[in-house]
Amino acid sequence: MTNAVESTAELILHIRQLGSHFAVTDLAAPLASSIEAYAVQDRVAQVLWREHGGRPVAWKAGADSRDSVPTTAPMAPPLHVSPATLSAGQLGLMVVEMELAYRFGSDLPPRELPYSSEEVADAVESIHAAIEIVDTRISTSAENAMADLQAAPPLLKLADNLSNGAFVLGDGVKAWRKIDPRQQLGLFHINGKVHERVQVNHPLGNPFVLLPWFVAHLCKRADGAYDGVKAGDVVTTGSLNKLVRCKAGDVVIAEFPGIGSATARFIS
Repeated sequence: MTNAVESTAELILHIRQLGSHFAVTDLAAPLASSIEAYAVQDRVAQVLWREHGGRPVAWKAGADSRDSVPTTAPMAPPLHVSPATLSAGQLGLMVVEMELAYRFGSDLPPRELPYSSEEVADAVESIHAAIEIVDTRISTSAENAMADLQAAPPLLKLADNLSNGAFVLGDGVKAWRKIDPRQQLGLFHINGKVHERVQVNHPLGNPFVLLPWFVAHLCKRADGAYDGVKAGDVVTTGSLNKLVRCKAGDVVIAEFPGIGSATARFIS
């Protein structure tokens, strides 16, 4: 690994252990490419998942538009199952996103020929309601976390697991092909009240289109260290609601009628 990869990975792991923040100026050298950013992710994931089976089983993927290159990152362990209780003290930023996630039901091991969209679809078992809690290690303090995150270099945000803090997997349905995300209603509840009602408007139209790219990426990732996609792997596909910061004591629910809901309770 380059000095930039090693130093960035060590700093992110140190900050995760302490539960604090760092400034971009703390880095010994800037990352030079997405290859280096993904190498940081791999190093961090190797350590974080060591006591949880050794291999990430939950990932996030996204893209700003059909013309942009998608990005992905392993999420921090463990994979919480709804209803979940999370410690607000371990989540500094606590931006809560309602999302749609897919769970694979069969393996897609690395191979020379990329998997077709239909082969990827055949491997998907279900679609789920989900909640991602966004957090960041890229900040000088908790008070400056949002501004610092928005101003940070994109490669650093990619290296910092795309700002993942925690993830909650909710209810799902196996008849996922009958669900048209472009026609899906979403309801975001905070403390028993509907905070936001959305008609799903994903940047890519149908978020499933991320999955063939994700499978191809993971099959080539880290020289086969992840061994492609495994049955049970979950991929969440990006926020569908406006920016919402929560606090200790809040209970949030991401509800997608016809699919199900995910619930997260934050305690101090």
